[in-house]
Amino acid sequence: MKNKLVLLAILTIAFASCQKEDNTIVTSSSGDGSTIRQGTPVPVIGNPPSTFTQKMLLENFTGAPYAKVPQNDYTISQLQNQYPNRIIAASFHKNDRMETIATPSLLNFVSNGSLPNMPAVMLNRITFNGKMIDELGTWGPNVPYALSGTPKIGLAIQSYALNHVLNMNIHVGFNAAVTGNYKMCVYIVENSVHQPISGYNQSNGFNTDSSSPFYNMGDPIVNYTHDNVVKAMGTTLSGITIPSSYQVTGGHMIQSLAIDITSSINYNNAYVVAYVYNTSNQQVMNVQIAKIGTTKTWD
Repeated sequence: MKNKLVLLAILTIAFASCQKEDNTIVTSSSGDGSTIRQGTPVPVIGNPPSTFTQKMLLENFTGAPYAKVPQNDYTISQLQNQYPNRIIAASFHKNDRMETIATPSLLNFVSNGSLPNMPAVMLNRITFNGKMIDELGTWGPNVPYALSGTPKIGLAIQSYALNHVLNMNIHVGFNAAVTGNYKMCVYIVENSVHQPISGYNQSNGFNTDSSSPFYNMGDPIVNYTHDNVVKAMGTTLSGITIPSSYQVTGGHMIQSLAIDITSSINYNNAYVVAYVYNTSNQQVMNVQIAKIGTTKTWD
């Protein structure tokens, strides 16, 4: 434990050498086997701007055994091209080698824990037609609504990894006063995950459909590329409370986090996803993504 405290102190100084170090650290469980260490916030990004871009967190329940997944993945990628930098996906795998405890944890958090018909998605956790989870594949037309509105909350991210410790500064900013209870959460996702073995090879229900982009690609599709795979949680799903003192015009909360992550994560393809949600209805107010080792400012 002593060595970990020393390491975190060194890493925090590397974020901002002019910041006075505070060695107070709180240890808690992330729920996925990682250890979360919350250190003293270090200001490294400027004050919040007067406007933010509304983005959408697309939480995707998926898995290699499910035959409709390729079309769902294709729809996600097409919509991300249609709305550049505004749709941020996090894929929670089930019944394959990419599954983590994050999947049942999220299902327990947003519903009764039962698995929906797969694949299924949530769009900023907004309820459409009485359901937060869309398991019918009818979610595409709801995207413009999820991206509408004028957000009062935005995020910025800085991170880097050293010796299997991922260090993050998550910034939450407000351009207007808000009331209510809000919390911030973090996922770690990885793109281009693939191996030519069972548990990664993707079941393909469109192999004989000549109108599909997955026609004649095999069933399963060997060495299928999985993107947005949730590899770890940087916080618990309940999140970190944003004190009301920050919920004012120009309010700027900075939360430093450090988590131990496994060597199975390819840092070159891994990203930090941070979002803020309203505890009254679980709706995601805004979301941000940044590649590990980079800084993503307000936008």
